Amino acid sequence: MWSFFHGWQRKVGVVTLVMALAVTGMWARSFMILDQVRLYRKDVFRVLVTTPGSFGWIDHTDLSASSFKPPPPSWSWGYLHVGDTHPDPATHLITWQIHVLGFGVGKGVFNNTDVVLIPYWPFAIPLTLLSAHLILWKPRKRETSAPPTNLNLISN
Repeated sequence: MWSFFHGWQRKVGVVTLVMALAVTGMWARSFMILDQVRLYRKDVFRVLVTTPGSFGWIDHTDLSASSFKPPPPSWSWGYLHVGDTHPDPATHLITWQIHVLGFGVGKGVFNNTDVVLIPYWPFAIPLTLLSAHLILWKPRKRETSAPPTNLNLISN
C-alpha cells in the first residue's frame, strides 16, 4: 500500500486532491449557506461574502462621518431559502460591468460601492484534474543505457 506513495508526484497529487475537495465543499456549501465576514476601517467597509456558486467582496468607501468608530471584524452566516438566486436583496442596485461565467465586477448605484465576484469552478476543476493526473498516471521507468561496447578509439 505505501509503495503507491513513492515519489513526489503521488504525494503532491493527494495534497491537491484534499485542496480540490475543500474548494468543492465550499462551492456546494455556497448554494445553501451565506457567509459574510465584515471588516471595517476608518474609511472603508469591506464585506467578504459567499454567493451561490461564487465568493467575492464588496467595498463601500465613503464612510465620511468623522465620528464613525469602526466596530471589530465580525463573521455571520445564514441559510439561503429555496429559490433564492442571490442572497443580497439589493442585487438590483449593482451595475455590472462584467458578469460572465460567474465572474462579476460591478459598481453600486451609489457610486461608492465596488463589487467583485469570483466563481469556485476555476479553482475546483483544475485542482481535481491535476490531482487525478498526479495520482493515476504511472511514472515512467527510466531506461538505463548500456555502456558503449565499441569506443572506436584511434590509436597510433
